[in-house]
Amino acid sequence: RTVKNISSKTIAHSNEALNFIQQHALDSTTVVNLIKYGNVDFSKSDTKRTSCKIYHINNSYKNRDMELRVENCDSIATVLSINFLNP
Repeated sequence: RTVKNISSKTIAHSNEALNFIQQHALDSTTVVNLIKYGNVDFSKSDTKRTSCKIYHINNSYKNRDMELRVENCDSIATVLSINFLNP
């Protein structure tokens, strides 16, 4: 349910996320799919916030595990960071 909710919103990117996307030649569809088909790690997520909640989403791309941090607000979701877990 969480990834479906995030995927239905306008997706923005922090400068850190944009740098990663450019460095690794990811396109916007790939990033949306990483969110849409990812798994939320609720143990690392901050769901107690009264404003926008922050979710850690795990997925893989080209056989490399990744983690995305996404801030989920009412009308927009912002990808705060994207990282490979096994550099």
